[in-house]
Amino acid sequence: MSSTSPSRPLAPADSLRPPVPRTLLRTVELAMAALFLYLGVTKLVGLSESQHLFDVIGIGSWFRYATGTLELIGASLFSRPTVSRGASFLLAGIMAAVVLIEVFLLKRPPAAAAACVTAHGFIAWGRRQNARWLLTQPP
Repeated sequence: MSSTSPSRPLAPADSLRPPVPRTLLRTVELAMAALFLYLGVTKLVGLSESQHLFDVIGIGSWFRYATGTLELIGASLFSRPTVSRGASFLLAGIMAAVVLIEVFLLKRPPAAAAACVTAHGFIAWGRRQNARWLLTQPP
């Protein structure tokens, strides 16, 4: 007579290890927060490089201020691991637009922007457990 149960019991879902070590994930989050804090401040202060870049793009300085503000908001959201996944999606969207701008308008390879999109994808993937936890909490 054969048994239909597995030879060893399956572990409950809560006892599984996270897919990414927390220290690695937190290190990448803090690195991205520092980078976007720097980028947001340079856009809001109006350094000549960022002013020239937005002049080449052809959109007014209002867009530089809006982008800098969104980058600062995203950088500050990385301070809370429970909402860092949302920050990753926000900043990945901005950097995806930067990739398109660099390829089609500036005619240069988007290596740095593509690396940022990759890092934000890594953070969003690593923090997917937080999204499940937030969705299961009562209002």
